[in-house]
Amino acid sequence: MGGVLFTDSAGRQVLLNTRRVVSVSLESSHSLLVSFGNRGDALYVLPDAQEVMMQLCHDMSQLLRRASDE
Repeated sequence: MGGVLFTDSAGRQVLLNTRRVVSVSLESSHSLLVSFGNRGDALYVLPDAQEVMMQLCHDMSQLLRRASDE
């Protein structure tokens, strides 16, 4: 929890720290736009962007759930 590891279309492994993610949107079946607020945005080109988005959303909801329990 707090990070999602995935491989982009170029074969690079990316560890995305979901604690810094402000929003995420599926641009297409192969691209995911991640906003880090005032830190900027990143567009990831992926073999399966929907799968990575589901992992990110799950991880972010777990972080929110833990924060509300504290």
